[in-house]
Amino acid sequence: MKRNIMASFIIFLIISFFALRPELSWAVVDPSAAQGGAQKGSKSEKQKFKEGELLVRFKKGVSKEKVKQTHSKIGSEILRSYSTPANLYHVKVKKNAALDEIIDAYRKDPDVLYVQPNHIYKAATVPNDTSFSSLWGLNNTGSTPDADINAPEAWDVTTGSPDTIIAVIDTGVDYNHQDLAANMWVNPGEIPGDGIDNDADGYIDDVYGADFVNNDGDPRSGPGD
Repeated sequence: MKRNIMASFIIFLIISFFALRPELSWAVVDPSAAQGGAQKGSKSEKQKFKEGELLVRFKKGVSKEKVKQTHSKIGSEILRSYSTPANLYHVKVKKNAALDEIIDAYRKDPDVLYVQPNHIYKAATVPNDTSFSSLWGLNNTGSTPDADINAPEAWDVTTGSPDTIIAVIDTGVDYNHQDLAANMWVNPGEIPGDGIDNDADGYIDDVYGADFVNNDGDPRSGPGD
């Protein structure tokens, strides 16, 4: 009973919000749309790293001379330094050295912030959409590599769940679009095309959402939206 009251209250708040903002439309999309037929890698695959290589980051204020001395003392060769994050060094340890012992030596140095193996990461979950390479905001491999939101890395963690419903507030949504059609939320309280407000929410046939500009149950964009 309490759940029903809470659900009704939330729906009331959402409807009230849109009623006060007539320029908006809304629709609900299942987040599994982001999967786009995603190709998933094996979760059982163990994480690997480059043999004989480490990433060592020094604390703020440590001089470059001090950094060189530390690497030289431990017997590592600097392969590359990074400004972002600051004071990070990619190093190669001496041949046949025990990596655990080298890591321990760095960790005991008070100037070292952290040290770790140079892990190999692979994007295991990416969409099979032929236009994905054009979406540089998700995964930029062009003139400014990695200037993006790291979408493939996020998809390796999760691609969402069909049990989670997301409300999209925008000027409209094309629920017939090939990337959305199979993933659209469907209002269980409406009977499509019967011309009746079955769920009594004030909108007829609002199967995928509602248009609060034209005051109807079709959230697709139209003239004036």
